[in-house]
Order: sequence, then structure tokens, then C-alpha cells
Amino acid sequence: MAYTYPRRRIVPKAEGSLLSFLIREVPEAASQTFPIGAPLAWASGYIGTASAAALDISADANTVIGFAARAGQNGTAAGDYDTEFVLAVPGLLFFANFLNDANPHNTTNAIAAADRGANYTMQADANITEDGGNAIWHVADVTTNGCAHMVSFQSDHTPENQANVRGAAVGDLNARVMFTLVDSILAIGV
Repeated sequence: MAYTYPRRRIVPKAEGSLLSFLIREVPEAASQTFPIGAPLAWASGYIGTASAAALDISADANTVIGFAARAGQNGTAAGDYDTEFVLAVPGLLFFANFLNDANPHNTTNAIAAADRGANYTMQADANITEDGGNAIWHVADVTTNGCAHMVSFQSDHTPENQANVRGAAVGDLNARVMFTLVDSILAIGV
């Protein structure tokens, strides 16, 4: 029986000393309200959200500097606050929901074996929030100019009453699985 995963924010997979090595603080751009887990980019020397709603390699090459570890603090002027984020380095793994491209908030997406190993677009949907606030980011099931590479069905969510399950299965809906960013989307280069 297929399991339907809850929609949650992106979570980088970095543990212990590696995570402490990847955490950075940089002054935040003005009026930033991004949620935890949002991909971030440089904005005139400050950190801000990477895109209004979507990321792909055709429009956003060399863009993503990291994933927000603290929500945007909505300062009036650039530099009012520092943003804490996980630096996006080549090979950094992260967990994200794999959702429908057209209507991710009200349509389910079944994961297939062929999905593993492909590149997909990243999106934020204003109808999907964790706290009733800002839109959370996910990976959409569209491969055109994809920037997130699905590497594994391993998940950071254990389905209820299934303590021995360590990942999504073919047919699961809105699965939370493991991705990495393709090198060409990274702001720091390879």
C-alpha cells in the first residue's frame, strides 16, 4: 500500500562536525522573509532568496549559495540582520518532497523507479507552508533544465507504524527523498 508523505521544508543532510563546517552567517538583504530550508543566493553582496518561485539551470546557473538555517528576518535595510545558512558545496545531500509540478499543494505525485538518477526543477508553492507563513520549497516532477539530482529513495521521514522503513517505495505519494544540487547551479563553483 502506498504511503503519502507530509509536505515539509528542505532539510540538508549534514551531520556533526561536517554541519558545523558548512554553517555560515552573512548579512541579509532587505525585506527577506524566506523560510528555513529555502535555497539562497547573493543579492548585491547580501544573502536573499534564490528565486521567487522556481529554480532551474537555464535561468539560475551559478546561483545557489546555500539553504536557509534560519528564516529571513525581514529587516528594513540590507545588513540589518545576519542570515544563517548551510553552504551548498558539491555533493551536499538534502531531503525534499518530490511533488507534482502543476498543482503541488492539492495533487499527489507517485514516485517511480525511473525517477531516481534524473534532474528536476526546485519550486516554492505559496499554498504549501509549515507554519502558515512563507511557502516551503520542494522538488517538482519536471526534468526540463533540472537543478536537483535525485540520488536515493532514502528518506528523513519514517511512515507511521513502519519503524523498519528507511526510505520511499515505488508508488509512494509526495515522497521525501534524497537529492543533491547539480554543480552548475552552485554559486561557489566546483
